[in-house]
Amino acid sequence: MSIPYPTKPWSNGQTFTYQLPNGSDVTATFELAKNAWTFTTTTNVSVQSLSGPTVADPTPQVNGVDNYLILVVDKSDGTIKAITP
Repeated sequence: MSIPYPTKPWSNGQTFTYQLPNGSDVTATFELAKNAWTFTTTTNVSVQSLSGPTVADPTPQVNGVDNYLILVVDKSDGTIKAITP
């Protein structure tokens, strides 16, 4: 399932609504300062129904040593950062 984003350019506060395969409506609002869309739903939707089933991959390793980073969002400014576990 792909999200049917509106045509660019996007404007601050712009919204659009689309329907998930399970019938739930999702509303997206664009925030220009963060160059990001925020998605909300008024129905009780689980993450699995939004993303589909998930299965964990094995931990990546190099020569027997864990080799991965964790992506997090910095709440102070909305940036994405990679941190070591």
